[in-house]
Amino acid sequence: MKRFKTPLTRAVLQEIQARNPRRPGDQQSDDLYAALWEIQRLRAMVLRADQLQRAYGETVVGGGLELVLQAFRADLAQEPCVLEQVNLPELSAGPRMPPGDGANEGPATAGP
Repeated sequence: MKRFKTPLTRAVLQEIQARNPRRPGDQQSDDLYAALWEIQRLRAMVLRADQLQRAYGETVVGGGLELVLQAFRADLAQEPCVLEQVNLPELSAGPRMPPGDGANEGPATAGP
């Protein structure tokens, strides 16, 4: 079983946007456009990661790589998902078993 659905292409995202014209003040419309902007921001992060990995090649050699790496690390340090993972590591590990042997104690749950 796949963990995520197939990634959406730019064309598919544009189709979603075209099917849902912006209606300022409409909560669903505002939420959709907020999500689309977040997707765009995250896509930019992926492109930066790709730039970084391409720059590494097989070995790390000075040049502009340090600047790209510094910018990437600074961006990652501000990412909400990274901050949440640092502050709430239990959420990144998935459901946890309650204390005990797990027998007849109900379903596993994430922490509070």
